[in-house]
Amino acid sequence: MTHFMSLEEELANAFSRLSPINKGYVLAEQSDLLSAQGMLPFLDAEVYPYGEKKIHTYKVLESTNITAKQKAFEGATTGTIIIAEEI
Repeated sequence: MTHFMSLEEELANAFSRLSPINKGYVLAEQSDLLSAQGMLPFLDAEVYPYGEKKIHTYKVLESTNITAKQKAFEGATTGTIIIAEEI
């Protein structure tokens, strides 16, 4: 039998709960989830002024280079970042 998780269960599994019940979720500082929001504090805004809109994160990719080429063909511009947890 397949078990489908509710949004509440998925959020609880994906994020560390740091706020009281029914008050929302925030990402823990020590989270190991790869995200654009987690990377931004480490990027110099003067060197990388694009914000999170050009950061594409993936759980698994065959190749970040292939994905970058596909994004370029789709119109991605300078500053686009492709990053994966697993290749």
